[in-house]
Amino acid sequence: MAIGAQGRRERSARAIAELVEQLSRTMASRAFTNGMNPVHWTALRYINQANESARNIGAFAKFHMTTPSSASQTMTALENKGLVAKKVGPDGRQRMIELTPKGKRLLSKDPIHTLAGSIATLSDEQMYLMAEVMENLTRISVREPDDSENSVPE
Repeated sequence: MAIGAQGRRERSARAIAELVEQLSRTMASRAFTNGMNPVHWTALRYINQANESARNIGAFAKFHMTTPSSASQTMTALENKGLVAKKVGPDGRQRMIELTPKGKRLLSKDPIHTLAGSIATLSDEQMYLMAEVMENLTRISVREPDDSENSVPE
């Protein structure tokens, strides 16, 4: 029986999704280095790139799509490692977070540099297209609820 265009399209989409998943697993696996885990690296990158007003637990929680409690635990773990320091914000109430010199040094060993180096080998056109596709996929994934938790395979 011949597979139609729709069937080939669905198979191709599934294959691409599996490649994205494999890449994600590979990157997550590599992030378990230097006493760190993937969330720690994400937090260090966030603090390094965020403007001063966004370097707080609430803003990181929103960015990372997690609870303030979970974000606070992540920042406390990084503080205990000497990678970040908390300071009182300009309003005297909010706690701001800064990278320490040790945190800045560790970022130079961030495992994401390997992936960024691979992406840098692409042509400008390929890189632009990849950025556009990844941004669209991320936007769609964030917008659409994942109902897989509530469904049971038949």
